[in-house]
Amino acid sequence: MEPELCNNDNCGCCIRHVCERTPPKCDNAGGFCLNLDLASECPGVMDPDLCNNDKCGCCIKHFCENTPRICSNVGGTCINVLDACDGTKHYELCRNKYCTCCVPEPTTTPEPTTTPEPTTTPEPTTTPEPTTTPEPTTTPEPTTTPEPTTTPTPTTTPEPTTTPTPTLPPTTPTP
Repeated sequence: MEPELCNNDNCGCCIRHVCERTPPKCDNAGGFCLNLDLASECPGVMDPDLCNNDKCGCCIKHFCENTPRICSNVGGTCINVLDACDGTKHYELCRNKYCTCCVPEPTTTPEPTTTPEPTTTPEPTTTPEPTTTPEPTTTPEPTTTPEPTTTPTPTTTPEPTTTPTPTLPPTTPTP
C-alpha cells in the first residue's frame, strides 16, 4: 500500500504492476505478459514462468479451432475474443469462453436501377459535301533571260594581191 498517494488518511493506494515488456519465450508461445492479478482477464492460459517477473504471467491466447454449426449456419466463424471482427460478435454461439462467433457484415451491392432510355427521333442524315483539297500552288522558278550570244563575224583572210611583175625582155649576158 502507498498511503501517500491518496487524499485521505483512511485509505491506501494499491499500485498494480504493469508488465511492459514481453520476452521472446512468451512471445514465441503466442502470448503476452499480463499482471497475475488480471489472470481472469486472460482469454487463454496463464503461464507464470514465461515473463521473467514474479508479478507477471504469460497469457497464451486460446486458438479457436472448431466452429460449431450454430455459428457457421449464420455465416460466422469462431475467433478469439481478443481478435478483431469485421462484423458482429455473438459470444453465445461458440463453445469456449475465450471464443466468439464473428459474423462478417454482409456486403450489400445495390440493385442496379434501370431507367428507360428516352426515345428520340433520329435526325435525318445528311451526306456531307465532299471536300476538295486545293491543288498545291507552286511558285514558278524565276526565268533568266539568257545573255545574248554573239556570233563572231567571220574574218576573211584577204587573198594575196599579186602585183604583176613587169616582164623584161630577155637580156643576154654581156661578156
